[in-house]
Formats: sequence, C-alpha cells, structure tokens
Amino acid sequence: MTEHQRVLAGIEGDRLARLFDALPAFVAVLRGTDHVFEYVNDDYLRLVGGDRRVLGQPVLEALPEIRDQGFVELLDAVYATGEPFHGDELPLMLDRRGDGVLEEVHVNFVYLPTTNAEGEIDGVLAHGVEVSEQVRSRRTVEELARELEVQRASLATVIERMPVGVVLCDANGNITSGNTIWRDFYGVPIDGLDDVGTWTVFEGVRPDGSVYAPDEYPLARSILRGEVVLGEPIEFRSAQTGEVRSTEVSSAPIRGEQDDIVSGVAVFVDVTERIALQHELAGRRATQDAQTRVEQVLDVAGDGIWVLDEQGRTVLMNPAAQRMTGFEPEDVIGKVSHWLLHHSHADGSEYPIEECPIYRSVFHAESCEVDDEVFWRKDGSSFPVAYRSTPIHQEGRLIGAVQVFRDLTEQRRADAERRRIREARLARHKAFEINDTVVQRLAVADMALGMGRHEEAAAAVKDALAVSKRIINDWANEGDADLTRSTPAGSDGGAP
Repeated sequence: MTEHQRVLAGIEGDRLARLFDALPAFVAVLRGTDHVFEYVNDDYLRLVGGDRRVLGQPVLEALPEIRDQGFVELLDAVYATGEPFHGDELPLMLDRRGDGVLEEVHVNFVYLPTTNAEGEIDGVLAHGVEVSEQVRSRRTVEELARELEVQRASLATVIERMPVGVVLCDANGNITSGNTIWRDFYGVPIDGLDDVGTWTVFEGVRPDGSVYAPDEYPLARSILRGEVVLGEPIEFRSAQTGEVRSTEVSSAPIRGEQDDIVSGVAVFVDVTERIALQHELAGRRATQDAQTRVEQVLDVAGDGIWVLDEQGRTVLMNPAAQRMTGFEPEDVIGKVSHWLLHHSHADGSEYPIEECPIYRSVFHAESCEVDDEVFWRKDGSSFPVAYRSTPIHQEGRLIGAVQVFRDLTEQRRADAERRRIREARLARHKAFEINDTVVQRLAVADMALGMGRHEEAAAAVKDALAVSKRIINDWANEGDADLTRSTPAGSDGGAP
C-alpha cells in the first residue's frame, strides 16, 4: 500500500479523525472534481463559520463567496497535476456570520493531493492555520513604522527650516544632527564630535570674558545633569565671517520611557544685530523721551491730527482723530487717507484726489486752510470740518504732511440756534412795530368814521396798509443781509 493509500485509510478511520480534531490547525478533505467536503475538523468550521453545513457539499455550494478568489482554481490544479500548493498569508473573504457581509481572513495552508488504492488522485487534503491576527499585528507595526518615519522626516524638515540654529546629540555628547544654520555658523564637521570632550573646537566666551569648558556648555549640562537652559548669552566666533557674534543658547534633555536621558537638543539665536540695536536705542533715549512728550501732547489735543507720508499714506492719528472719525489705527496705518475720509463732497459726489488741498500739501508742498468741506467717518456718515494741512520737510526734502482738523457739527448747531433766536426776536419786534403803527392809524380811521369824515378814514386805513407793507419788506431785506453776514457763502463755521 502506498503512503497516500495509508493516509486515505487513516482519514476514514475514527482514530485519525480524532487526531485531526485535536490538531491546533484546520483540516478538510475534499473528494472528486467538484471538491465535495468529505471531512472537516472543528478548526475548519470555525474558520468558515460554525453554523455552516459543509459536509457532502461541493466547495462552491458550501462556500459560494470564494468564487473568483482563486482557491477553486488552486484545488483544480492540485487535483489535476498532483503537485501540492503552499500558501502563506493569503487573504480569503468569507461570509463567516451568514449575513452576506464578507470578512477578510488570512491563512497559511497547504493543498495536498490524495489517492485511492489504485494510486489515482481522488481528492485534496487542505491543512493550515488562520494567521489573521498576526497579519493585522504586522500591518499595524508596519503602519506605525511608516508613520514614525513620516514623523521623523517631518521633524527633520521642521528642524532644517527653523529660523534658528538647532543641534541634537546623544547622551554621550555625540552630535547626531544639526541644521544648516547651525552648521554654517560653527563650521565644525559633525562626524568628529563623538562626545562632550571633543567640544573644545567651539570657542564660547561668557559676557564677563571667561571661556567655556566643554562640559559647561548648555547642551552638555542638559545631557550630563538634566538641566534645562533658557537663553544663556554666549559669544562665539563665526566660521562664516570670523567675527565674534553674540548668541543666546537654550537647551533641554530628552528623556526615555524610564525617565533616563537619552539625548539632548539645543537651539541658538544670533542676537548680534539685536544687541547693537539695543545699544543704539539706548543712545536715543533722550530723543524717545522727547517723542513721548510729543505723543502725550497729541493724546490730549482736542483737534484731530492726521500725519501722512510722502505718498499720502497714514503714519499717525491721535485719539481725537479716532473719536471724530471712528477709525482705529489698524484701519488706516499705511493707507492713503484721502480714500478713507475725504473721498466725497458733502453731496456724495466724488472728490478727485488731484483736487484735494491735502493732496497738494503732500505732493506740492502747499499749505492750505479750509472750513467748508466734510470728512467721512468709518461708518459711512460725514461731518463738517475746518482743517489745515501743512507740508513736512526734513533736511530740505518733502516727507509728508500733517493735517489738523476740527469737527464743526456743534459749532454749526450753535450758530443755527443763535440765528433762530435772532430771527425770533426780530419777528417779535417787527410784529410789535406793525401792531403799533396799524393800531394808531386804525384808531384815526375809527375817529374819522365816528365824525362822518369817510375820506379821512379811508386815507388812514390806506396809510396803515402802506406802512405795514414797508415794515414787512424792510424786515425781509434785513433778514437776508443778516444771514449773508453771519454765514459766508458755502460755509457754516470758521477755521480751527
């Protein structure tokens, strides 16, 4: 009897079936060209779904979802050729719950041909294990590794593009990386810096003139003693220029899962220009104090003050100007003032910038004084103003203009009220005058009528009407003249 014949006989025996049931692997025996299930153990049923009835069923009837997945073709090939097939981590889509939803599993398996007593192939033995969990775990590890690599690449990119020098080292002081700013500044090959002792190549000096020992640098103290250093001033000689540059160095240890120091990082900022600027600014302190006093005057000034540069752009506005216009500094700084508060006439028609007196101050050094125009607020409303615009010169060069303006709204309201009171008084006076004149003449007419002198009475009435007409005409003419005197043409107020 051949070996395959002995296997076949064993499968048909209860003893070998019990052995297969005890194996920590799935086993199935399929017979014939339709691959009818003759035997399956419990592990196989768990693989395909425990509620399935597969025994005595062709494989495509028992497991219809595996059609077009390639497994039937593999069974056909093993049955036809007698060549075993080994599969590692092959994906298999199964309806394990019987609800039509396919679940992906992975299996390691072998298809072995079986033969009958005459040595002819009569079936296929499937033996293997499900490795879905292992595959998922490996994929998770691989995905984490990819994510870690992406994070490392991203971190490297961020470090390289940071606008400060960055250097990293391990716990022994071996420099592992430094970005371009760091490498260009120090000009030291990273390969030669294997431990803290090699850091003598750096020439660091404290503000008091003392020289740093290798283990005194901030990064050395971070990896050796766990210190966090922030903004320590150190002067280094630049490899690029050879000049001594002022820097501020910060460093920190990087700790592992056991809170042990595994590496360190340091960043430095070249503050040479900043320190020079600080010295320059210190030398200008007196000027700053004077400027502060000017700003205080601007803050308390009641008139609006608006300062323009040589292009007509706003460089300063005082609080009074903010209150009158509703604009905040961030709304106007750097913007052409004409388009903000002087863009239109009082009637809403466009005010061309070329016709603007303020424009002429900025570009033609012409001073002007105007009291019959309007400025426009941020909310779109306007208010009457009187303003002066004066060009600003520096060392003989025109650098802008300053405009001082006053809101005439209250002044015009007061003028209108005074005019109303004058007109009311005048009306009352004229009314009294008309009344007295008419009454006198009507009294004469009444007396004349009482004495029968009708012609004299008619003359008195006629005279009363003529006098009333004259008084009324004089009143009207005086009102027009008074209005002309109190309000110049096109204006309701005076200069600031």
